[in-house]
Amino acid sequence: MKLLTSLLIGALFFFQTNVCCGQDVNIIGPQNMALGQIRSLDHSNWAVLTNVANLAFQKKISAGISYQRKFELAVLSSRIATVNFPNKFGVLTGLVLQSGSNESSISRYGLGYSRSFGPKVSAGIQFNYLAHQIEGAELADAFYASAGVVIKASSSIHLAAFVQNPEQGTIRHYETDYYLPSLFCIGVQWSADPHVLILAELEKELEYPPLYKSGVQFNFKDHVFVRTGISAKPVNFSFGGGFHYKSLVVDVGFVHHAILGLTSSFGLSFFIGSSK
Repeated sequence: MKLLTSLLIGALFFFQTNVCCGQDVNIIGPQNMALGQIRSLDHSNWAVLTNVANLAFQKKISAGISYQRKFELAVLSSRIATVNFPNKFGVLTGLVLQSGSNESSISRYGLGYSRSFGPKVSAGIQFNYLAHQIEGAELADAFYASAGVVIKASSSIHLAAFVQNPEQGTIRHYETDYYLPSLFCIGVQWSADPHVLILAELEKELEYPPLYKSGVQFNFKDHVFVRTGISAKPVNFSFGGGFHYKSLVVDVGFVHHAILGLTSSFGLSFFIGSSK
């Protein structure tokens, strides 16, 4: 285990742009982690991590805390806090994410806004500040944006698009600029019946081949949820579930990597009153 930890930390330093910024900052909430790691469509409080357009129809103030443990290593763990505030102008969202250890820590702070345009269309934009601190080195930081749209094509079919870092922002380490990950995702959701949800997504990261994802969710009386999914190249299997009780939502998600093992995520969300 110590050898594996050392190797991963070494990779963390060496592949700064891909591992630090590309993986640990691009965290997905526990609900969608179980659904094949889909980004464009998210029906949870954790849409603040990806496409905030999904939050435009939210009517209650919500807050959440989450903990993720990548490959079950403490040095690759992440802590997340979110808040969503609906008002007459739309929905304001806030995000604080901290990942890593004393040797290499990453922080992301996000501020987003989303609103609906009639009953079938919503859009959102988010601005992010990213800070990467390596022990003994100067702080590296950067700004980047993300935006998305969700279209309710029918009562059973929803379409979504999400783009991250379209401006191709960079972060500077040791007088060298590294590009932050630029992502483009297109997703579709089909409600087979009130208790079954099927999702699929195509994700394209600049300079990398397309990534195909799919997920299925089953719910029992809108209180208990079972989820599973798969993403290809490399193939990752995911699974998890959720439980809703009054204003409390509990979600867990797991992803299994064929070589590196299991990544787990746990989240608590709270909904308060109504402000819209």
